[in-house]
Amino acid sequence: MPPLRRHLPAALATAAALILGGCSASGGAGGPGGQGGGGGGAAPAADFPYVREGTLAYQGGAVVDARVAVTGLHRTPELTAVDLEVTALGELPDGGEGSGTGDQNAPILIDPVGGRAFAPLSGPGGTFYGSDAGGGRTLALGWPDVPHTVRLYYPRLPDGAEQVTLAGLGLGAMTGLPVTDTGEVPAQEPNHEEFSADSPPPDGTPVVFPEKAPPADAEGEEYRLESFVDSETASTTRDGDTETIALHSDVMFEFDSADVTGDAAETIAETAGTLRSRRVPEGAAVAVTGHTDGKGSDDYNQRLSEARAEIVAELLEEELGSAYDFEVSGKGASEPVAEEGGEDDEEARARNRRVEVSYELTDDRGSGGATPAEGEGALASAELHPGEPAAFRTEEPEPAATATTGDGLRLDVAPLLRDGAYLAASVTITNEGDSATTPDLRGEAGGPARYEDDTLGGFQLREPDGGLVRYVAQATDGDRYAGVAESVYELEPGASYRSVAYFPAPAADVDELTLIAGPFGELDGVPVQ
Repeated sequence: MPPLRRHLPAALATAAALILGGCSASGGAGGPGGQGGGGGGAAPAADFPYVREGTLAYQGGAVVDARVAVTGLHRTPELTAVDLEVTALGELPDGGEGSGTGDQNAPILIDPVGGRAFAPLSGPGGTFYGSDAGGGRTLALGWPDVPHTVRLYYPRLPDGAEQVTLAGLGLGAMTGLPVTDTGEVPAQEPNHEEFSADSPPPDGTPVVFPEKAPPADAEGEEYRLESFVDSETASTTRDGDTETIALHSDVMFEFDSADVTGDAAETIAETAGTLRSRRVPEGAAVAVTGHTDGKGSDDYNQRLSEARAEIVAELLEEELGSAYDFEVSGKGASEPVAEEGGEDDEEARARNRRVEVSYELTDDRGSGGATPAEGEGALASAELHPGEPAAFRTEEPEPAATATTGDGLRLDVAPLLRDGAYLAASVTITNEGDSATTPDLRGEAGGPARYEDDTLGGFQLREPDGGLVRYVAQATDGDRYAGVAESVYELEPGASYRSVAYFPAPAADVDELTLIAGPFGELDGVPVQ
């Protein structure tokens, strides 16, 4: 979301360790003071706080049960501020100092209608602007059963974003949070230095840390959500205003040839139908680019990729007339999307054999940052399914599916939740074994490397009837990519962690999907709500 993971992109790479940290109750946190001064339908009535309980992860698999209350979400003319109260329910791990995390996911805001994600504003060294609990931390939990305030600053949300989702805290997707417009962020009076081990906060009194306000020139990180949907004939990638259809060459062309197959005509007609449905304006550039696998010489692959691209452009022009400026090129084997040479080498090579059709979308867009498809005749992988933001839920529903691995890991899957143009998949992984373990949730070789090598890369959603496969959405600034999914780090025996991942949504009449869950296998019949 942007990426929830610690190491990508840069804003999250430096900041993700800072949301939680241990603090001894004897000393306070210290640090400088100072006070910081897509369409979603009608603005909902704000009813703060929005409260959820769950498990927050610490480094090394240690966890703390906690209550997190979103007490405010303020949009000013310059930025966005999120106010939280975090209360540890019961004893703190290790009794305080040093029990913080170095590998915590970063909390991010998702605009599920506009298809954007926002990372916290951070300064030198990657520390978040906002609450300053000392040691580069935004929060230090000093006392159990006492609320601790956290303020985080984000880039200004777009005017059309009326409800957003907060994710990255290990509590699943906190959907449906209303955005409140205000002239300035309310001031908070720090009180943390008033308390100690001998003088804890009175019941009901929250601990308020001083604040490190962002400077006027602070730059935030805003990311587009890129979606990837695959089918037997084509895959579609949507990245902001750019859409790319990858026609599978094994369907389009005879083996080792630029001669089209009997199935090519239908695929070309559906590709043309997709361009029409997107209302790509006349005269717009449409790039048609051929790619091959790595077998054969560079010269041969270059010629074959060019020949196949030329054929696709000619067939599209027959369907669409001369309305578009087709820019034809071949890349040979120089730009693979899957890594060849592994156990699933043939699958990887098949995915690399493709002809891509890319174009810019118009400003007449629907949810998820793209124009809704109209009528029939478009590629199934390119269909768009916008929706309204999901309402807030105080807790996750009971698991709809469960699976285990041979080494003691259990996966519990909640019903899939429609949130704007996406599905939020909340999964809980529990270590039922006798030793600490770090789950490997990446995908197997042969799929798109950028998706399968990433967080929860082994997780996809497949439609039972149409065979469409939806991958975890990627957050990108155009150069860097990371999955919109929370990483799961080392789990001690008995420990659980809840992760949430975002997928492009299916059609409104799809009420269940198969979850392909990496080492857990396939879970059929997961309901969609």
